[in-house]
Amino acid sequence: MIEKAGAAARPDRVDVEFGLKFSASGGVIMAGVAGEASLKVTLGYDVSARPADVPAAAAMTAQASQGPPSGSSPGSS
Repeated sequence: MIEKAGAAARPDRVDVEFGLKFSASGGVIMAGVAGEASLKVTLGYDVSARPADVPAAAAMTAQASQGPPSGSSPGSS
């Protein structure tokens, strides 16, 4: 589907956030270690910067991502 949409599917901005968190605790008999990792990816689209012919392709992409119209299901007549 992305290949059909072409330039309309390409984000104008990609933001990536990566975080690490480590903690350790210790006592006389017991010790503990914990860790966390997170990854956040945000894609940004600037519609006002798009050429005039791209919104039609973007509309096709948005319509395709919504699925079939309500009230119809695959295999029904």
